[in-house]
Amino acid sequence: MGKRVIVIGGGIIGASVAWHLARRGAEVTVLSAGPGPASGATFGWINASFYLDEAHFRLRQAGMAAWHRLEAVAGQGLVDWCGCLNWEEPDPAETARRLSGLGYAIRQLPGTELRVREPRLAGLSDTALHAPEEGIVEGAEAVARLLAGSGGVVLSGVKVSALLAEKGRVSAIDTNAGRFEADHVVLAAGTETAALLAPLGIELPMLQRPGMVLRTRPVEKVLSHIIVAPGQELRQDAAGRLVASTVGKHQEDRADRIAERPDLAAEATLARIAALLPGVDLELESVTLANRPMPADERPVIGAVGPEGLTVAVMHSGVTLAAILGELVAAEVMTGADDPLLRPYRPSRLIA
Repeated sequence: MGKRVIVIGGGIIGASVAWHLARRGAEVTVLSAGPGPASGATFGWINASFYLDEAHFRLRQAGMAAWHRLEAVAGQGLVDWCGCLNWEEPDPAETARRLSGLGYAIRQLPGTELRVREPRLAGLSDTALHAPEEGIVEGAEAVARLLAGSGGVVLSGVKVSALLAEKGRVSAIDTNAGRFEADHVVLAAGTETAALLAPLGIELPMLQRPGMVLRTRPVEKVLSHIIVAPGQELRQDAAGRLVASTVGKHQEDRADRIAERPDLAAEATLARIAALLPGVDLELESVTLANRPMPADERPVIGAVGPEGLTVAVMHSGVTLAAILGELVAAEVMTGADDPLLRPYRPSRLIA
């Protein structure tokens, strides 16, 4: 019998961790209170062009490479490697120099090439940044594929009420469906992480970071890239839906509350999209609200915490980092490996 590992959380991080644990021979059970709200509401952009410091860049860059490795084993189609066109940067030449200096694939395009690449767009700039290696993951679809591919037991509708420790080690989990015993627990519960740690005397400071993602009804194919225009990020999914954050630069959004009603935010977002895509008949299909799991210093929290046998993995952006953290957390749980990529993100920096 393999090591019994319970993963709490059925979002993109929990699904990736479960998939990689199973590959290493663990006996995996995933407990999910329901569909992961952040994974289902994500814009889905895999990139390392947004980062907080060089260590964060290296982790995100490794995250992009790990998605390719995951696709090579789990099957192609998890990611649409469509690339990104960005003309929101105030100094695109400097941004290109900075990212190129870090070894990132990016170049500055003239407006003529931008218009060839995206002929349906209006209001184009005279120049844009092209990041050809960036991509899109449909969060809910990727979660379903990874959980199914893990071969583990996935129990949905199971809400964890307490982590139980005995003699300095996590030994079991109490839930609304009974008690589960485990050799190791991975806590990948997103915004619920802090509440589950608190009864163990572990205070993990988290930020309130709500976000909204809009989807239109399907339209004909009008976009070929992720679009980052002034004040609006936009993409198109395989079914033809246009997908947009209701705020510009959503990865840098530090608002702690939703400033306006979702329907009003959606109307304003649709107006911005209409200006970018004149002549396209836009109808709202859905607006999804979710709180993004954001530790207090805005960086991931990953690693052993509290009693022995407990690992935490909480962060934004989970989409970019899911594949690499699945690899590294599974290796750490099963072998004790201490990867240098994770050292800046240990829980001890935030937990006294």
